[in-house]
Amino acid sequence: MKYEHTPRPLIEEHFHIRELIESQERRANDRGRHNEIEKQRDLNLKDINAVKDIENLDWWCKRCDKEFVSLGKKVIDRWKPIAYYVTKHECGNWAVRYITDRSLDPYWFKSKKVARDRFESHYDAIQPFESGYNMIYGKR
Repeated sequence: MKYEHTPRPLIEEHFHIRELIESQERRANDRGRHNEIEKQRDLNLKDINAVKDIENLDWWCKRCDKEFVSLGKKVIDRWKPIAYYVTKHECGNWAVRYITDRSLDPYWFKSKKVARDRFESHYDAIQPFESGYNMIYGKR
């Protein structure tokens, strides 16, 4: 007696089941992405609520290419929760300081005060094996 039996494919390899598994994986990925977005939104809201509504800050005017000190008013963009301070310079140009996206804040790139502080703190961080150490601190 000879059996002509062809084995059935694994159930996971059937195209209907494969589509179902792939759609469930896509839904799980979308859920994970949504959770990450919500987590970032909560962190941004926490940062926004932690700062004052009006703050006295250093500013940079693009038009005049000058630094100035002024009061800034907190503005919150609710669509994507980001916040920033705004003020108007005496020339009429609006200046912005970011609260949530501090790495994009133009003040940190343009300010001469910040550049001077970075330069001064550079000497505090110099190590004995670096080239300027002996010139600043003398030989041991």
